[in-house]
Amino acid sequence: MSRMRTVAILTSVIDALLEEGGTSGRDHLQCAVYLLVHAAGVQLDFRFERVGVDGIRSTAMQKEVASLCADGLLERKFSLKFGPVLVPTPAGRTITRAFPMTVGRASERIHSVARAVAGIPRKEALNVVLAWQRLSEDDPGLPVDDGNGSGLMGVREPKKAPRNTSRAHTRAKDLNEALAGFRP
Repeated sequence: MSRMRTVAILTSVIDALLEEGGTSGRDHLQCAVYLLVHAAGVQLDFRFERVGVDGIRSTAMQKEVASLCADGLLERKFSLKFGPVLVPTPAGRTITRAFPMTVGRASERIHSVARAVAGIPRKEALNVVLAWQRLSEDDPGLPVDDGNGSGLMGVREPKKAPRNTSRAHTRAKDLNEALAGFRP
């Protein structure tokens, strides 16, 4: 995908996260883009090196976001409620409007993913990703063992049970249902 189309998708994801009452901080954006690529099948050229209890990281995406900030297409702002957040500039939104078909094809998927990760704490957004991975690996009809969190967290067993794992599992199931028609 061309860089400008990637910019259009990223600014749409950020706008969708903000519209859903969430934050467009680094961790939420990484979770949303991961789900957009892996759960929704949107073609973006980001490889995720680490997905686990400690977080989700795509070095390529971090570099792209830094480049977009340097180019004046995104800007970092500070929110008292959420901390540092990314916001598209008018120039970034102009690029989004320049690719209506690219954004239009992915719009429903972008909003489904944004609903899944917006408005929840950072760790819970990560739990949604990990619960989605578990659902995609296992039979979706099987319940996720969240008694001690080891089944949901997957990578290592936490010292204490993670909070809100059942809510994360519910969000992941809802996301699976919303994206059922878009699977690659």
